[in-house]
Amino acid sequence: MVPGIGINIAALSKSFKDGQCQTAIVYGGYIYRSFDFGNTWTQTFLSKYWRGISISSTGQYQTAVAYSDYIYVSSDFGSTWAQKGTSQSWRAVSISSDGQCQTAVANTGYIYVSTNYGETWTQKSISSYWTGVSVSSTGQYQTAVLTGSRFYVSSNYGYSWAQAGPPSGYTYNGVAVSATGKYQTAVILDSVMYKSSDFGSTWAQISLSNNWSGISMNDSGQYQTAIEAGHFSDYIFVSSNYGSSWTQKGSHKIWRGISVSSTGQYQTAVANADYIYISSDFGLTWTQKGSNMGWMGISINKFQQL
Repeated sequence: MVPGIGINIAALSKSFKDGQCQTAIVYGGYIYRSFDFGNTWTQTFLSKYWRGISISSTGQYQTAVAYSDYIYVSSDFGSTWAQKGTSQSWRAVSISSDGQCQTAVANTGYIYVSTNYGETWTQKSISSYWTGVSVSSTGQYQTAVLTGSRFYVSSNYGYSWAQAGPPSGYTYNGVAVSATGKYQTAVILDSVMYKSSDFGSTWAQISLSNNWSGISMNDSGQYQTAIEAGHFSDYIFVSSNYGSSWTQKGSHKIWRGISVSSTGQYQTAVANADYIYISSDFGLTWTQKGSNMGWMGISINKFQQL
């Protein structure tokens, strides 16, 4: 049992379904967990300036990064957390389906990779203004985006990185990679999107210009959801054809985080100085949950039961 919560997570986890386990972070606040598809939320762990969160397919392994702070890892569904790595201006983190391979990026620093569930971290690539990272299901394919330059891709679990993607000079604000790594989509702050269907080798522009703040896709890459966070608030956009066309959904919010389940059916978005919003119909409709806080990020489990 989790003290004060009354949930036997070990027993519950055996029956977890896709999208059932979710973890959200607050900038200048706490980490929150849900085990019922985002309907109810419980506070856990310390208050920090959280910037990124990623959880494994079952939800057992979770990693969160904080600004001017450390990396924090959990191996018990977010019940307890351990400090790892060094203090950095951490911006984002992404972990493989089984939780073993993990990659984190610092806003004014390097790319760091772990192959032992976040226990130890190794510096990679060049120092830059990294803004986002996403890894495939196994961790073999990885893409990291940054400010002012073409982004970087890896096909060997983050061991080495090569520059790829569209022209430099933009602020790439987020990236999503499918389970196999074949499909990838990157979003630009106050500009367009770019998508790849060949593991990040070549990229095509999606001529939908908005103040993009994040993106997530399901395992196959077919269902994708992107969010905006403009000065006057913006919307959620969904795609059901691998990012080829997009439809506006949701309402005016300063959206900060988005996460899509394995099938794409379950999706959760969080907004700054606002609430958590969940969808169970592939992003077509959204329902308000949680409390009004400075939400910064969200990650939901991508578990495909066979």
